[in-house]
Amino acid sequence: MHTLFQLRLREMRYVMTLLFVGLLALGLPADGRAQVVELYDADTLPPLKGRNGYIVIGVDSGDTESFLVATKLVAHNRKARFIGGKLQTTNKKFRIELAGRETGFYFAVLPPGLYQITQINYPYFNLPFRLSTDGSREWRFFVEEDKVSYVGQLVVARERSEDSVDVNLLNRLAADYEQLTSTYSGLLEQYPLASGIGIRDDFLEFLATP
Repeated sequence: MHTLFQLRLREMRYVMTLLFVGLLALGLPADGRAQVVELYDADTLPPLKGRNGYIVIGVDSGDTESFLVATKLVAHNRKARFIGGKLQTTNKKFRIELAGRETGFYFAVLPPGLYQITQINYPYFNLPFRLSTDGSREWRFFVEEDKVSYVGQLVVARERSEDSVDVNLLNRLAADYEQLTSTYSGLLEQYPLASGIGIRDDFLEFLATP
């Protein structure tokens, strides 16, 4: 009996090990946490594979261990779904790493769809700081397949209080447009620039109007 129990325990451990390795091979988090998404310079940006799109975000320097968590929403035609006043989310979460990034524009690869930035970790000097952004449209963005979706400028206030950090995701598409189209012209010829911010912005449509 004891030997049979040990054998079954070994079999269970073997199956769990295979499952863990399989999840890693698929690029999925084995512990149920958010999948890590790297930020790239345009020169190191990997090609799109499958049904994915790029996002471009302006980063106002990334302190040590800073990151965002973006949760994919249940949505239709860029409109989030609510049930009983509660924002409906999927089980797909992505952790966008900001640590060590200098001020500038960075790119990432994400599946198409509507996202809510649900968590921001931005250390206050040596103290951890976490901000919840659940439900706020200002922290929502949309990714289009085979396009570069502009999601905004992540700005951190230089003046900080004793127990807080002022972090905002700002829509500066009109101001950033010239720099983006001139600096990344080659990329944007292949993957057109799109407005991915959470609040309606007709700037690109205005430019396309004869």
